[in-house]
Amino acid sequence: MTQQSFQHPQQMQQQQMQPTSDSRLSALETRVEGIVGTLQSVASAVTGLSDKLDRRGQTPWGVIWSAVGVGITVLTVVGGLAFWPLTSGMSDLKTALQVMQDRADKRTEQVAATQVTRAEHELHWRAQERDYDFQRDRIARVEARAEKRNDQLAADLKRLEDNVVSRSELTGRFEAQDRVVGMLRGSVDEHIRAFNDRQQHRIDALDTGRGQPPG
Repeated sequence: MTQQSFQHPQQMQQQQMQPTSDSRLSALETRVEGIVGTLQSVASAVTGLSDKLDRRGQTPWGVIWSAVGVGITVLTVVGGLAFWPLTSGMSDLKTALQVMQDRADKRTEQVAATQVTRAEHELHWRAQERDYDFQRDRIARVEARAEKRNDQLAADLKRLEDNVVSRSELTGRFEAQDRVVGMLRGSVDEHIRAFNDRQQHRIDALDTGRGQPPG
């Protein structure tokens, strides 16, 4: 996503610069064609002048040097007019390229400030994986200790259940013992009363025998 967004403005700039470059190239081709036509005209004039000189058999150096000077002047002017757009176009192109380079540098700095390299990402990722592994091992050890502790607590609770009686069961046992004690106490009291009654009858019988006169 970042690379595409970075390339998109450059493509737009290139598309904006392309019509200007095409128009300048068209104008340059037109001027070059004009220069070629002028050179052809000068060449034709020089050829015609040579023919005239050959026919006359004389050498008019003044005319020749004048024609040469005119040709050089024309070539200089036309060459300057031809190369001036090239120089201006190259300067504009350099300026545009410099602007594009500056923008590319700024975009690169922005990307570098918000993005990281794959190597740095892998380094952080591996460090996090090591931390996660350490945490998982630590949690596993804690769970193992907790499970062992739970097993120990369950065993202790089982021993307590085996050695301890519940309150309801203990109350029931006490009530049963009270009933047994009450029954035994009643039986003992009954035996005591019966024993006392027998002893009393014996005492009464002895007393009665003592009170009768001998026969």
